[in-house]
Amino acid sequence: RLAPMGRWLWRHPLVLWLPLQAALLFHNLELLPLWTDERHTVQTVSRPLAEIGREVASDIHPPLYFFLLRGWVQLPLPGSPVARMRALSVLWVLLAAVFIDRWWLARAEGWKRWWFLCLWTFSPCLLLYARMARSYTMQVFFASLAVAAALSFLRKPGEVKRLLGYAGCAAALLYTHYLPGAAILVAVALILAWPMVRRREWRLLLPLALANLVVAAAYLPWLLAVGGAVRKWVGQAGVYQVVPSAALDHVVKLAYWFVSFSFGESLPMAAMLAALVLAPVIVWLLCKGLMPAPEWLDLILLAGLAGYVGASRWVSFPFVPARLLFLFPFFLFLLLEGCGRSRRLGRAVCAGLLALSFCSTHSYFHKQDFLNKGYVAPFDEMAALVLHDASPENTLVILDTYNTDVYPLLDRLGPSATVLLLRDVSVFEAVEEARRRGGAKAIWCLRNTHDLSPGGLNRRLEAQLAASNEVRRHLFQPYSAAERLVIRLVGWPEQPTHFYQALEMRAR
Repeated sequence: RLAPMGRWLWRHPLVLWLPLQAALLFHNLELLPLWTDERHTVQTVSRPLAEIGREVASDIHPPLYFFLLRGWVQLPLPGSPVARMRALSVLWVLLAAVFIDRWWLARAEGWKRWWFLCLWTFSPCLLLYARMARSYTMQVFFASLAVAAALSFLRKPGEVKRLLGYAGCAAALLYTHYLPGAAILVAVALILAWPMVRRREWRLLLPLALANLVVAAAYLPWLLAVGGAVRKWVGQAGVYQVVPSAALDHVVKLAYWFVSFSFGESLPMAAMLAALVLAPVIVWLLCKGLMPAPEWLDLILLAGLAGYVGASRWVSFPFVPARLLFLFPFFLFLLLEGCGRSRRLGRAVCAGLLALSFCSTHSYFHKQDFLNKGYVAPFDEMAALVLHDASPENTLVILDTYNTDVYPLLDRLGPSATVLLLRDVSVFEAVEEARRRGGAKAIWCLRNTHDLSPGGLNRRLEAQLAASNEVRRHLFQPYSAAERLVIRLVGWPEQPTHFYQALEMRAR
């Protein structure tokens, strides 16, 4: 039997888990370098409010996160601007934990509540995305509210209070990010449309229409921007596929999403092998959690499907988990439902997940074993290498814009070198013009080792320059043996051993 203090703690687990999560997430917020999307956040919130609205509308983002962040960074808080911006993302995770515990977990069995908060607190997936100056965790918070309000509305669609609560939460989520807001609106509409079509319950049409009208009214100042975002999404020409087959590319995206949610994106090799063993058991437990179906299952499955369609058309596989992070709490709910139907196996799986989370967290804080190595790109090292003996007159730097985070490198290079961005064939003429002017003793090509430029622009330019220059290759961020195996299987022509390279070319 537990002592009175133990019983109280069992009933109020957030007293333990919230400070632990806060300590973990707030620690060393400047650990990872600022990447392009975060750089855009920093630049955007430095502008006046009216300019912020125009900027985010053109960049296919709603404004709420940026407006709130601008006010947040004006507060007299400690730390650099980047650390303060990332701290707001941490705060949204902590608020989400409080809401989920009080609303979703309050009536759950004690062991489920504790395991959820344990896996949530030490989740390497949340660790990665909660420490970025982006709106991902704000989406998690508002999506948790919106799903709760939507379920309340679906139980009694005719009640005005529930209708307004759902519409308000949905509008707030839409003002945070289009994708989860639209996904939940679509899911609710489909759930209410089913009885209308199957059993002719046309009385549901009025509350559905009214709810959507309230959302549209709340969103009226931003409707034109939404139209522009939809046109850009429809007109998207396609995103990078890691494999040539579209069907297999979806398999890759779904697998990466599952790995990110389950094990994080910074797994060392030994942990990766353990994850391969554990993955099918997790899938089996997720399937067991489907029967009997939780009340929220239909809504989440439909929202997940709509969200995946939207994300997979817009971003390549490493960026799908971030766009669908609003589903992460329900991933854990479903897993623990399955664990509850196989208690002994469930406890073993939860313990295994926790152990792998610790491994992934260790790699994260040591900046090792990242699946998406762009998050730990060696910008400082590459810039220092170029700037060692550089000047605008004697150094020409060519940055690949197709698969390289060029803007953080631009910031670091500054005015100390002449920089050209490789965007199209005009770079050949620009390079020749720079060489004709003379003085370029060193030419540097900085890029990802896997060339995604159309027609192999990088390889063609580098081959042309190598014909008249001595070439020295500097390599950064080695691929693991498992990653090199995957590279061979998907057939990358370069078969690279490292993620980034700096080609140094000097006249013979």
